[in-house]
Amino acid sequence: MNILPKKSWHVRNKDNVARVRKDEAQAAEEARERQRRVERAEQESGNAALGGEEEGEKESERHLDLFGERDLGGGEKRGNKEYEADKKQEQASDSV
Repeated sequence: MNILPKKSWHVRNKDNVARVRKDEAQAAEEARERQRRVERAEQESGNAALGGEEEGEKESERHLDLFGERDLGGGEKRGNKEYEADKKQEQASDSV
């Protein structure tokens, strides 16, 4: 007695085969849509790179100021005022 084909969860049931085919077709369509979006994004980024090439070069050539040297006077050498004052006092006391 073979009752397996009559079960609703059987793999080769007509309804299950149709559902699998529909799911596979839907998954293939989603994959094509994803691929189309990726290609369009790459194309747009390539067009932006070609059109905005000059701006991209300016950004890459600009100096990256990690330590805020511009705020400190453009790398100008500054001394420690207290150290300089102590040094002058020592020189004055040594010369006396």
